[in-house]
Amino acid sequence: MNGPRSSVRLDNCSMNDMIASTFGRQNFLYCNESAREVHESLERGISQQNIVTLDISRFMGATALDVGCGFGRWTAMLQHIGAKVTSVDASPHAVISTRRFNPDTHQMTLFELPTLENFEAGFDTVICWGVLHHTHDPYKGFKIVASALREGGFLFIQVYNDRAKAGFHYTQSFRTRFHQLKTIDEKVHFLRKTHRAAGADVFDHLDGMMTFYNWVVHEQTVRTWFLNNGFADYWKVWNYKYLGRKRAVLDPVRDDFGVLLTDNIGESVEEGRNYPIVG
Repeated sequence: MNGPRSSVRLDNCSMNDMIASTFGRQNFLYCNESAREVHESLERGISQQNIVTLDISRFMGATALDVGCGFGRWTAMLQHIGAKVTSVDASPHAVISTRRFNPDTHQMTLFELPTLENFEAGFDTVICWGVLHHTHDPYKGFKIVASALREGGFLFIQVYNDRAKAGFHYTQSFRTRFHQLKTIDEKVHFLRKTHRAAGADVFDHLDGMMTFYNWVVHEQTVRTWFLNNGFADYWKVWNYKYLGRKRAVLDPVRDDFGVLLTDNIGESVEEGRNYPIVG
C-alpha cells in the first residue's frame, strides 16, 4: 500500500522529513516544489524536528538492522543516506514489500533475531520502530535489539508512553468496539467513521486497532531500559520516540538537556515492569 491514500510513503519528500526528524539534516534529498505541495497536503504532522543533530556521514556505509520493517519506510530512508540495511519482519506481506528494494529482508519475529546471520557481529544502527509495545514482553524485546548493536552504535525505538493516544480511554474503547464487529464491511465502516476522532488516517487507525498487545510504557521505564543495557547516552527525541548510543558505561549519563541522570554509573537501576496492558 504505497499510494496517495496510504500513510506508508517512500517518495523523496517523505524521506526528507524522516531524515530531518531523525538526524537534524534538512533537505537531504531533492523534492521539487510541486511534489512538496502534494506532500504537505498529505502530511499529518507526525514528523517533528529532532532536538538532537547527528553527523549523518557516520551512517553512510554503516550496517543497519530494521526490526519490524513493515512496508520498508525506515529501510528506504537508511538506504537513501548510504547505509547497508538488513530488514526483518514477522509478516510475509511486509517481507515481500520491502524485498522490492532490499533483497536482504528476512521473515522472523523480533525474538528470533539471535538466529539471524551476522547477529553476533553486531550492527552500527538498529531501528525498532513501533514494535516493542506490540510484543508479549517489551523489555525482553528491548534487550534483544540492544544486544544487536556494536559498541558505539545507535538504537532508535518508538514505544507508546503514558502520553500517547494508545493509552487514552477513547482509544481503548475504539479497540474494544472494533473487535466486537463481525464482518470486514462493518470494520471498514467503523474505521472510516472514527479515524478522525482518533487523530489518524484510516491506515494508521487500522494499525492501532489490529494489534493484540498494546503496552503503554512509562517514559522513566524506557530510560531505565537504556541505562541498564549499556547505553551511556540517551535522548527522548520526540514525544514517545527515543535514541540511545551504546558504549561502555564510563562517562556521565545525561538527559536531553545535559542534566546528570545518575551518579551510580554502571550500577543497576530497578528494572520496572509496571506498564499497564491496553485493550
